[in-house]
Amino acid sequence: MRTRQTARAAILSTLVVVAGAARASDLFNVNLAETGNPGNRLFVGSSSLPNLLENLADQTGAFASFNGVPFAANLTYAGIDNAIAIQYDPTGGANGGEVIRITSLLGSDATPTFDRANGDLGNQIRDFFLKDDPDAIKDFLKQVNRRSLVAVTDGNPLATTARSARYKFERFGIHTDFTTTEGELYNRFSVDHSARRARSPGANGGETPGAERAPLDNLPVHQAATPIRTRFHFAAQYIDAQSFDGYSFDLNTSFEYVFSEHVSAVLGFPVGYHAVEDADVFNGGVHIDVPVRFIIPDYGSPYGLTWQVTPGVSMDLSGSVDYAAGGVLWSGGVNNTFIFHLDRLRIVTSQQLTLHEGQKLKINDYEFDPGVSQQILKLGAKAAYSLTHKLEVYGGVTYTDFLKDSAIDHYWSPTAGFSFVFRNGANITVGYEGDFADDFERHGGRVGVTLPF
Repeated sequence: MRTRQTARAAILSTLVVVAGAARASDLFNVNLAETGNPGNRLFVGSSSLPNLLENLADQTGAFASFNGVPFAANLTYAGIDNAIAIQYDPTGGANGGEVIRITSLLGSDATPTFDRANGDLGNQIRDFFLKDDPDAIKDFLKQVNRRSLVAVTDGNPLATTARSARYKFERFGIHTDFTTTEGELYNRFSVDHSARRARSPGANGGETPGAERAPLDNLPVHQAATPIRTRFHFAAQYIDAQSFDGYSFDLNTSFEYVFSEHVSAVLGFPVGYHAVEDADVFNGGVHIDVPVRFIIPDYGSPYGLTWQVTPGVSMDLSGSVDYAAGGVLWSGGVNNTFIFHLDRLRIVTSQQLTLHEGQKLKINDYEFDPGVSQQILKLGAKAAYSLTHKLEVYGGVTYTDFLKDSAIDHYWSPTAGFSFVFRNGANITVGYEGDFADDFERHGGRVGVTLPF
């Protein structure tokens, strides 16, 4: 008897270790036990929630050993234990057929039942999470955003809300000084140099023709050579969050039309992709922003101040079949930035508030509702120093705070690198970017390119 108990304890200990290993490497995990015989257990992990639930309901793949066996199962979702509870009865349905019940769904009162008499159980439970009951899934995803460090739409640096706010903050805040427009504004779009030469002393100290006319200070400030500006920003980062690993990529493209030295309009198209333990997430957006420069430096002075305020709106969307999550988000916000020009040194300070609201997204028969209502505050500062006329180095940090409930309350994002300005006004920046919070780290690099057309 003692030997049998010892063996059983050893088996259970091994299963616990296996379960812990599964949780460390799989985004979604099922802990399953036979009804009435808890010693008969199974632990299965996956990077796709719909596939995992479909195999569980049909007892296929890794669950084949439980074919026709009644069981109770608890599911871990993106690091949240007991997010979903399920019961299976091989004879409890209509006419004594199979039936599956979701007895507990995090954040929701929904307890749907799936009966074999109505079709394949796996298809029914898959459709429940992807299209049949978006309101129940909305409530579920709200809680996921508040608890999971790798949720799709909100609550962490990878989420749709954070990506949207980050694009705006970098484009019009902490890295706005790297745009061609800002460089030209610092020089007041440059004075008409032919007129300047006509009013300057001659080579022998005499006045060139036209010198008796208006003094240099009265020369007109010209518009930019061309009103269109194009900017690209690419970032790639490694993710380490709550024992989950992954990687992310972002490509942000924006087109700016310069109306005057004080007003521009910018159309932005940020897109992103990231994978956490092989679960794919796609993000995209359309942003419309209007930078208004209330103060710009005086022409010819190595010292001055730029004050820019940028209101804007956006539509962002995300989707992940693996997470069974995503949706459309509308956002609006304002960025306030001061740039202090101190000869070779430039100091940038920026503050931003954005509001994000979710809306249901329907694609064919599939429906996603992100269940998001978030506000994000960002505060940042950066210093850039010109080593030469064309080359400068920079370093800075940004603080981000989710003002409503979220898995990560706040995080810090340091950045450092260098910037090179080409003769035609184009600019390229290369640097490091990171995000740091409790149990969350992201490291990577950024490359930004600004074209003068």
